Order: sequence, then C-alpha cells, then structure tokens
Amino acid sequence: MAEWLEISKNVVFPWHCDHFGHMNVRWYAHFFDDASFLVWATIGLDMRTILATGMHTVIARSTTQYHHEVRAGDPLLMVGGFTHIGNKSLTLHTSMLDANTRELRASNEYIVVFFNAETRCSSEIPDDVRRAVERTLTKAPQIESTPPTSDKN
Repeated sequence: MAEWLEISKNVVFPWHCDHFGHMNVRWYAHFFDDASFLVWATIGLDMRTILATGMHTVIARSTTQYHHEVRAGDPLLMVGGFTHIGNKSLTLHTSMLDANTRELRASNEYIVVFFNAETRCSSEIPDDVRRAVERTLTKAPQIESTPPTSDKN
C-alpha cells in the first residue's frame, strides 16, 4: 500500500469565515474540490491528460466530516489518496490538517465516476489512469465520527 499524498497547502483568510468566526462550509467544499483536481498531478497525471482520453470525471458522492474548528490565519495541509478503484469509478479520501500541528480539521470522501465526454455516459477508466491510480492505492483512513470541537474549549 502506498502512503498518503501531500496534495496542497492553503491559508484560511477572514473572508472564508462566517459571522461566528470560523470557516464557512462553502470553503471546506472549495478546498476539497481543489484537492480533487490537484491530486492527479501528484500521481503523474493532470486533468488535461484525462480530458485527452475523451473522458472527464464527475463527483457522484461527496461526504465531509468536520472534526475541529478552522479559523482565519490557520495554515492547512491537504493530504489524501485513492482507496478503491472499480471499472468506472474510484474513491478518493482527503484530509484537511492543520499544517503546523497535523491535527485533523476535516475529512472528505469522494466517489469519482469517469464519463465519456461525447456520450455523457459513465465509462471504463482509461488504462493509463487506472495504472497510475493502482500504483498509489492506499488504505482508507479510520476516522471516528465524533462531533466537532471548538478550539476555545
């Protein structure tokens, strides 16, 4: 099994935060979505390579768990990996960590389906993409579903 991949680093800005002072849900989605595009480069592919096969990816399911509050100024590290590959879909797990402490802030699971751009139907994962993903398959994280906590407590 491969190790988790470092995908990207980010900083939380005040405009990412809501009137309660913590990062708004829409920005968690933003950072996880960015990671889902950037992860391809970490395994030697990029979205242009995938598009050149006549395929594109669609997120069929997204599940996010919030573990600890994120506030303006927090440095974030996005890490993740592919944990399953089928004929037409794969599973991508991504964790949002505090870049300094490595504390888990949020986690996400995407079910990614490959679509033929012309027919608009699900299709087999291209062989070169399959090989790249299979080389990096990793174990799904064991994350307890605990309620989020505030850093103020």
